[in-house]
Amino acid sequence: MLYLNERFFPAMWLILLILLAYKATAFPYAGAALPLEIFGLFPWAVLEAARLFL
Repeated sequence: MLYLNERFFPAMWLILLILLAYKATAFPYAGAALPLEIFGLFPWAVLEAARLFL
């Protein structure tokens, strides 16, 4: 299962980033909520890479 996650996670991460961009244009967001959600993806990617490759 970890082997497949190497390929699945980047696709899932990009889809989430695209969905957040869509949500930002289609729906009203509270002041700091959108940047927190977007910048929350980056530590998640680092932690996932560490989990997979270390």
